[in-house]
Amino acid sequence: MVIIDAYNVLNVQGVLPTHLAAPDLVQLVDLVRMSRYAARQPVLVCDGHLSAVLRPRLAARAAGKATQVRLNDIRIVFSGPGEEADDVIERLLVHHSGSASLLLVSSDRRLQRAARRSGGRYVESAAFLGDLAADASAPRAPGRPEFARRTPLSRGETAHWMRLFGLGEPDFDRQPEPLPVPPVAASEPPSRPPRASPPPPKIDQTLCHLIEKSGLEIDLAELDMQRWVQGVEPFRPWSEELSS
Repeated sequence: MVIIDAYNVLNVQGVLPTHLAAPDLVQLVDLVRMSRYAARQPVLVCDGHLSAVLRPRLAARAAGKATQVRLNDIRIVFSGPGEEADDVIERLLVHHSGSASLLLVSSDRRLQRAARRSGGRYVESAAFLGDLAADASAPRAPGRPEFARRTPLSRGETAHWMRLFGLGEPDFDRQPEPLPVPPVAASEPPSRPPRASPPPPKIDQTLCHLIEKSGLEIDLAELDMQRWVQGVEPFRPWSEELSS
């Protein structure tokens, strides 16, 4: 938040260029709105009741008490009778104490001390006006016409932009061509999982011990009887039919 001691700022002389010099409260609001401070929740605090300059614009009355109004999205607080703007500013500083973005704009030493006690910072009114003048004179990109910010565009607006970009005259009666549908890729059959390798042959450990003790060079795979009986018809027990 940026708390601005409005009349303290307005009393500063010799800072603003000639075309901006001696602004009133409404002109100060406009300068703040166009400045770097606009996005930091600025609030202008003023002595007394609602300014006669603002009353015709806002159609509001102070009614004997502090009044808060908004002008061009900028908040303005009037202290009302029996209280000074400094008192309102000190209450705002206490309320927002500890905020890293708290900033006071004033050359009043009492308020500057209050800002430090609240953990905020302060900037002198003259330096603040210098920032406003710099921001007001900075070049700005031209804004788009209002109709260019509306969507969807009307036929006349569409034709305007097509001519502007050299796209010719629009044909509003032509139906858009359907988008091509990509072919569906044929699904590949699932690949078969690889065959598991056969388990190693089981050889009696006692036999292995005897072969190792004998010193003979014997390939243990040759002792796998499953290799020798593959393809051989199984033995059928003797029967009467075979013996006759």
